[in-house]
Amino acid sequence: MNGNSIAWNSYTVLIADDNTHFRWLMRSFLTSFGVGSILEAANGADAIQTLHNSVVDVALVDIGMEPINGLWFVQMFKNDPDAKNRNMLTLLVTGNATPENIQTALKAGVQDVISKPLSAKTLEERLKRQLARYSGRS
Repeated sequence: MNGNSIAWNSYTVLIADDNTHFRWLMRSFLTSFGVGSILEAANGADAIQTLHNSVVDVALVDIGMEPINGLWFVQMFKNDPDAKNRNMLTLLVTGNATPENIQTALKAGVQDVISKPLSAKTLEERLKRQLARYSGRS
């Protein structure tokens, strides 16, 4: 897959963030890219339930959610041998991108960390880079 020719309409993206406005903003960015299916979860617990019910290619996850935060969410599904979405591309989107949080996220299995606030251009570039890199995942 060429990073400049992403078949956006073939992807299902999960936005897991407790901020309604931010989910709306992310949805509008993803819609403008042409993403085929966009799912939303208001917290990590809802995101886990979504993963049990849907096949997801990419998850955009906020670190600071309750009752299950973004890192715990990632660790839960990455360590579940029966999870059908275990190998999905996961990007942490956070307003708290400290070196410690970035290192912890990468160790947990997140492919990238994006700082809030972000633009559509930044999101698209980071997604393209990671989708090109991980297009062979199963």
